[in-house]
Amino acid sequence: MKIEVKDMSRWLFLLGILLSLLYIWIPEYFLTGDGPAHSYNAAVIRDMVLGKNAAFFESFYAFNNRPEPNWLSHILLAMLQVVFTAPVSEKVVLSSYILLMGFGFRYLLRQLSPGNEWLSVVGLLLLFTHPLQMGFFNSGISVAMLWWLMAFWISWHQQKHFWRWILVFFGSSLVFFTHMTGYMFWLMASGWLTMTALMEKNDLKEKLQVIAGTLFAHVLPLIWVFRFLSDRGSDISIDLSEWSLRLSRLAKMHTLITLHHTEEYPAHVAAVLFLLVIVTAIGRGIFRSRAMSMQQKALFPILLTVLLIYFLLPDWMASGGLFNIRTQYITAYFVLLTCSVVHWTSLQQRIFSIAGMLIFIWFTAVRFPVMWRASKATQEYVSLSHMIPAHSSLLPLSFQHNGLRPNRKVLADRIWLYMHVGDYYGTRKPLIILSNYEPGAGFFPLVWKHNNPFWILSQGNGGIEAQPPNANILQYETASNKYVDYILLMSEGPEPWYSLLSPLKEQLNEGYDLIAVSENKLAKLYKRKSL
Repeated sequence: MKIEVKDMSRWLFLLGILLSLLYIWIPEYFLTGDGPAHSYNAAVIRDMVLGKNAAFFESFYAFNNRPEPNWLSHILLAMLQVVFTAPVSEKVVLSSYILLMGFGFRYLLRQLSPGNEWLSVVGLLLLFTHPLQMGFFNSGISVAMLWWLMAFWISWHQQKHFWRWILVFFGSSLVFFTHMTGYMFWLMASGWLTMTALMEKNDLKEKLQVIAGTLFAHVLPLIWVFRFLSDRGSDISIDLSEWSLRLSRLAKMHTLITLHHTEEYPAHVAAVLFLLVIVTAIGRGIFRSRAMSMQQKALFPILLTVLLIYFLLPDWMASGGLFNIRTQYITAYFVLLTCSVVHWTSLQQRIFSIAGMLIFIWFTAVRFPVMWRASKATQEYVSLSHMIPAHSSLLPLSFQHNGLRPNRKVLADRIWLYMHVGDYYGTRKPLIILSNYEPGAGFFPLVWKHNNPFWILSQGNGGIEAQPPNANILQYETASNKYVDYILLMSEGPEPWYSLLSPLKEQLNEGYDLIAVSENKLAKLYKRKSL
């Protein structure tokens, strides 16, 4: 019996979602670059809100009294850690992202072009990207919300359901507090959808209804946006110097290389698949044109604006920077959305859906062994946590941000996966992690109350996040009148790090004792002698 394309694409899509969840949940740790830092700060937020260890934490931290667009994942992680461990809480958040992103994109396709939901199978390739692996949870979730907001806006416009507009109203505010990346694209998309709707409306009352609905959905977040931009005191500049590099990265689907260089091969094949989809869509649009709805017509100026954003806007645009890296996969998503406006044959749908799923399975097969090894290594990195008593201060220092396997080979050669892995120690018991960068960034829920240890401890170029780290312990003790109780050295490797110009070795020899070494010597724990 012949399977209908609609049924086939649905089952392929569900298979991709299932594989994504298994990829996240099977390893004990699904490690991301910033994930341990997010989890640690969420644990501090949890304790401070619940009044648990509050006096200890409040001597170092205070809540940020200015609402910033980078908070949602911290709030979710703090709530989840009331019940679950930090690694499990991260997996719940990441699973929510997978479900929101995958089903949201499919739902938007159904609203835009019923019958072309099969493109969501190709869209599965964009679930796991370099920004997500870097731990940019808020940025990713904000993009996932974008698809739902666009779909709800279209549904509200078509059917005038009041509750859909309510979802758009509250969703606009929520996506702002999640991340500026998603909100900026939502503001742009809703603007073009509104303008296209106004050009097709003849009735004045309907025009006013569309304008009023869109304005009220954005009135609160726009106030916060202006405040956010004014606080940074930077002008939006356009720089064409990197356009060729950005084009190359987009054309090669650079964003799909998340952990290891072996992902380059499926990434190149995925790039060919996307190119074939685009070329076929253009051909279908030229030779098999059909009447388009108002929402479908809006996709063309939306895509043009997305391309201008990707190629022209500077990296500082997003909280935490790296705006271009964050927008590579978003641009690819909008390309797929625009391809949905044409009429596809049954054979084309089958070929591209199956090809997309095969490449997705290839990616999963390549990534899973790396993540499995990363999880095993993480278990060793955090294995010395029982040696540190509660209410201590800890300085974790990484000598190889790519991580090392027990045989001293680099673990993840395409990402700094282990820069913040030591922050997991602070999720197991109340500790002050002195390398905690988030409170000094200004756009997270916590801020340092007094002196910022992250900066005071830093010595020379790159500071404590350099490889090897340049840390000056005495400098911190003099400036803050506080002590570094424990020091955790991770991934030293065979390099003679002690021969480099750093005061760390001398200060360790004079003031600290080596008290524990992990099984494969990936982690070494030092304790202050006078403690």
